[in-house]
Amino acid sequence: LLYPDVYVDPTGDDALNDGKSAGQPFSSITNALAKAHHGTRIHLAAGEYTTTTETFPLNISDKFGISITGTNSSATRINASGSKQRVMTILRAHRLVISGVTITGGSGTTGAGVKIDDTQNIQIEDSIVSDNKFEAKVSSMRGGGLYAGSGSELVIYNCIFRGNVVWNQHDPSSYRAYGGGLWSGGRLVVRDSVITNNTVRQGQTVSLPGGSGIHFEGDRLEVINSLLVSNIDYSRPAGAVQVVAGTAALSSLTVADNGSAGIRGLGGTVGVENSILWGNGIDSTGVVSIAYSCVSNSTDFVDGGHNITETPPFPLFIDASAADYRLADNSPCINAGINRTWMTTATDLSGMRRIMAGSVDMGVYEWEPPSSTVLFIK
Repeated sequence: LLYPDVYVDPTGDDALNDGKSAGQPFSSITNALAKAHHGTRIHLAAGEYTTTTETFPLNISDKFGISITGTNSSATRINASGSKQRVMTILRAHRLVISGVTITGGSGTTGAGVKIDDTQNIQIEDSIVSDNKFEAKVSSMRGGGLYAGSGSELVIYNCIFRGNVVWNQHDPSSYRAYGGGLWSGGRLVVRDSVITNNTVRQGQTVSLPGGSGIHFEGDRLEVINSLLVSNIDYSRPAGAVQVVAGTAALSSLTVADNGSAGIRGLGGTVGVENSILWGNGIDSTGVVSIAYSCVSNSTDFVDGGHNITETPPFPLFIDASAADYRLADNSPCINAGINRTWMTTATDLSGMRRIMAGSVDMGVYEWEPPSSTVLFIK
């Protein structure tokens, strides 16, 4: 039987229901994936998908154009806790779209939450990847939240990567941990997303690279309109974004309060613009070109011009101590960026127009004028 659409609900029944309507849902995503073929749309009802109904990891392989859609990321949770397995393995599943889910509770040396290999044109949107962890003594571990291997092509849109951990408990310097939030060896676009409170840790006493938020060593990385804050890296001076190879274009970011470096360039070409790097262990290190940005505590970068590097209290967030990284009314970052074509119809992370008053603001948030303010735009 062909399944153009498959419906799943934790209260459903794999044995008695045919899965072809919301009134006759399967109980497991595992069964839905077994029935799926090229182009199948899998609809997940609200609920918790756990070891009670699922066999982890969920395997999606050699089927093209599948979509997996939850009710929303708060209501539909895929939770592998207790399985000691990652949540999801994706292999040669081109044109896959995952949306409206939380992926949590996974464990694995390469991608504790999600592992992607040899797959192009994947999109993960409107989702949360959180609290996936791997802590062990192994030769190498990569990607607490997500691992995307060489040759992968992935777009992450409007997602939160939070509380993911890789901790390699081996002390010897030949053992490594990379990418608390994400690790990519292919092509990666991260847009309109939050990467926060992820951790990478190497050894009991030894500190080595690293990359608490994103570790990249692929072909091309784009991180746009995103917030990277409070990621923890015991491997100073590894970065919230660490680039080892390829071309990295980082635009309209707020990178703040990360325990180690904000941006670290170990190889390839790294360019940053229209961004705020503030309050990190060190804001920038390695070979990084920065323009039209606010940099608080680093001179270790290639100055592309139009940067704000004066004495604090810049950039004047509303309340960084309460994780409110919007710009205060007197912030020097207002109207201090350079406009780009993509901004014409874009919004900032909170949904405000990306350009409010002639020139774009630095950082992920556009300044919101008080309601009584009248703007005159030339």
